Amino acid sequence: MPPLMKHQRGAAKKAKVVEKPEPTTFEDTLDEALALEDKGDRYQSGDKARRFYLRASDYYQKAHNLKPDDADVLYNHARLLLLLAEFTDPEPEQDEKQQLLEKAVSNFKRARTLVGEIEGVDAGFNLAQALRSLAEVLTEERNVPKAVECLKEAHEILVAIFEVQQREWEAGQRVTRRKDDLVDGLAQMEIADECSQPDCGHAHHHKHEEATSPSTEEEEAVQLESTTLAALIDTLTTDAQILNSLSSEVLEPESTKLFELATDKLSKAHSFHSSSPTSTPDAGVEIQLRWAELLSCRGDTMVELHRQLEHHFYDEALKKLDSIIESHPNHVEALCDRGDVLCSWADAIRTLHPSSVLLSAAGAGASSSSSSSSSSAPSESEDLLPRTRTLYANALASYTSAYAIAPTSQLCTKLGDTNLVRITLYPTTSSSVPVLASNAEKYYRHSVQLLQKEKDKEGLATSLWKLSKALSWRAEVDECEKVLGAWKKLGGFALTNYDDDVDIDFHDSVAGQPWHSELIH
Repeated sequence: MPPLMKHQRGAAKKAKVVEKPEPTTFEDTLDEALALEDKGDRYQSGDKARRFYLRASDYYQKAHNLKPDDADVLYNHARLLLLLAEFTDPEPEQDEKQQLLEKAVSNFKRARTLVGEIEGVDAGFNLAQALRSLAEVLTEERNVPKAVECLKEAHEILVAIFEVQQREWEAGQRVTRRKDDLVDGLAQMEIADECSQPDCGHAHHHKHEEATSPSTEEEEAVQLESTTLAALIDTLTTDAQILNSLSSEVLEPESTKLFELATDKLSKAHSFHSSSPTSTPDAGVEIQLRWAELLSCRGDTMVELHRQLEHHFYDEALKKLDSIIESHPNHVEALCDRGDVLCSWADAIRTLHPSSVLLSAAGAGASSSSSSSSSSAPSESEDLLPRTRTLYANALASYTSAYAIAPTSQLCTKLGDTNLVRITLYPTTSSSVPVLASNAEKYYRHSVQLLQKEKDKEGLATSLWKLSKALSWRAEVDECEKVLGAWKKLGGFALTNYDDDVDIDFHDSVAGQPWHSELIH
């Protein structure tokens, strides 16, 4: 411990804090980066974690400046940049997120180049993930051509990675089989030897136990096979997700080809999983989740590209998710995804048959049935209205089950949105309307509380906007004005995410108010 310093005349008697000297060597700088990242890991989320991660990023950059060709520094820095870009508490601004992802992509590429494709499998896989996240940001920015480029590059990388992994896995399989054959051969020799020399049974029996007991090398080989198999499945499912995203952004016939290729990836992953005793149940669940996602997205794409409603895609997606929930009733992701698929199905119906058309057809059908004595089958539009209501109601049931397990802001928003959009499927005079509006208000208010704690300004602004819509349908005029005022003060339209908005207008009781026009224009 250094000797205490003498106090200067007139100086405060508070002990001085001795600052840690700034590292100057490569090793010390890298150690500081790793130490700061470890501190961030302890908090995992929140402002403190983010500050530690940002400081770690600065030291990784300094270490890189001292030794530009160190692949480990480039990889670790890229991995941390990707983590910061996908941070949710607090979430980075869109511009910052894009910059972080672009820098992560650059570092992963450089690290992969330095070590080569075979040794750089981890760098390549994370590079594909970073490109996929960057594509999502670019899509939100309406830069679809650049997003498509990122997705195609990510797919090509994963194809190359899978080839490397498959060769390693097959080599491991051959080693395991040879060892098994060797053990079996030795066992047969021991048995034959015992039969020819009965007096030496005990000694040879001991040798037989040594020959057939698993060696350390065999255990390592089995473990290697299991790890590599999990990596194989992970690569295939990730590639399927990227192909799925890509198929929704391109035109035909390329879209269909990409969907079929993604299906082939998942079929291959399922084959690996079902044929290997070392594959885990979680791997099987992940495959089913990605398959449901692919099928549901294909249903949406068919509506967007062809204006065709292919019910079977949504139906098959639900079967995949139901199989998971049957064996894992509290699987939150499966429950949420089930709600998403049901909402997507209902949204697809409303895209091709708007709510006003469905209500008009149902009203016309009711009038014709009351004035006609002959029975007749309902029209397609008449049949679609109750189906759409049922789909949203079932989605609410799935979201509610998930909410009971994990009451997150995202689930609160989903529950609010589903209640709010259901209002469009009823006449304005229906007694169901205020009930649905009240339910939507309840969940939006909880969402606002959680988003305030999470310091998610964009999410908060969007929830306030939708909360004001729900209040308008409850005829809570004064409260609606208050919430819209808070929304505008927070940032208004500049922060509101319209991609997450609900397709419903303000009720006339609010839309006609002078203050309403002033606040939203």
